[in-house]
Amino acid sequence: MIIDKTKLKEAAWLVRDGSGLQGLHAEEAMHDFELLATPDAVLALLSEIDQLKGLIPEWPPRPPHGEGLPRYGVRWNGPQQPLAVPMDDGYWTP
Repeated sequence: MIIDKTKLKEAAWLVRDGSGLQGLHAEEAMHDFELLATPDAVLALLSEIDQLKGLIPEWPPRPPHGEGLPRYGVRWNGPQQPLAVPMDDGYWTP
C-alpha cells in the first residue's frame, strides 16, 4: 500500500489547527483526512515506526578508509580573535 505521507500530514495539520476553518472548508478538510487516514494507512505507519525503533546510525568512516569527520585547528586572526580552520593532516578527531 502506497501512502502519500505529505498529503496525509497536510490534512492532519488542517484538521488539527483548523480553528480558522469554518463551515464547508472544515467539513472538506475533515473529509480529506478521513479518506487518507484509512485503518490500513494507520497500521502501515505504525509498522514503519516499529521498524525504525532502535536503529542506530553508523559511525562515519575513519581514515584511511574514508574522509571521516573534518578536524579543525586554531589559527590566530589578528591579536584578539582566533579562527577555526580545517586541518587536512590525516588525523581524525572524534
